[in-house]
Amino acid sequence: HLLSRLALPLWPALAIALILGAVRPAAANEQQELIDRAAVTAESLLRDPDNRDFTAMLERAKAVFIIPRLMRGAFFVGGEGGLGTLVARLPDGSWSAPAFFWVGGASIGLQIGGQSQEVMFFIMTDKGLNAIQSSKVTLGGDAGLSVAAWGKGVSASTAMGWGADIYAVGAARGLFAGGALSASYIEPRDAWNRAYYGGDTAAAQILSERRFVTSATAALRDTLASYETRAAR
Repeated sequence: HLLSRLALPLWPALAIALILGAVRPAAANEQQELIDRAAVTAESLLRDPDNRDFTAMLERAKAVFIIPRLMRGAFFVGGEGGLGTLVARLPDGSWSAPAFFWVGGASIGLQIGGQSQEVMFFIMTDKGLNAIQSSKVTLGGDAGLSVAAWGKGVSASTAMGWGADIYAVGAARGLFAGGALSASYIEPRDAWNRAYYGGDTAAAQILSERRFVTSATAALRDTLASYETRAAR
């Protein structure tokens, strides 16, 4: 009887713990879905014959930021933005676990006729990567980053000679023009990073420490590694 009386007060706490345990995986599933979609987006863009030149960038890229097409709402309209995953080079040359970032800005110009698009950003310099992962950064603005943006079917041969810090490649032909990215910004999605990895995990940690790499993110990392190998042949 004494054990029964002692156990009774534990039931509310146990119920709360079970509820919280159910909620956390549901939140994590949202981040996992974005990671899985990023892998599909990377595969779609990199296998496209029109983007073959851009796959060569993977060998030299310090990081890749992938924004999937299949997301809630319509991105890149009237100041709206979208979520994406950013992976960076680890010291051994492999790809890191993905960190979650947000891109936004009225001038980003990444939508045509109400149809959201797949986009990849190739971050080619340490300057570009450091600026993006440290805080909210305006492309071509306060960080002094040089940005080149291209749509489907545009050869990278000339663009790569410009030595830009960041290249943006979209799935729609003629998608980018002029200063379409100049007023856009990228910033870490801290709440999502904490929800998926736990604790007070910062984007910079995720992008530089192998301990965050898990099998749950293998599809995205393996896709990038696969096309990087093909480009090197």
